[in-house]
Amino acid sequence: MLDISFIMSYLLAQIIDLVLPGSTFELDSLNGPTH
Repeated sequence: MLDISFIMSYLLAQIIDLVLPGSTFELDSLNGPTH
């Protein structure tokens, strides 16, 4: 059984990659459209 925290962090990274393509968890889109 894999660690839950590992699975959650992996899924979160996948979701962020889908929502913010080309971004590395910088969340610049929350501050305003930079693209």
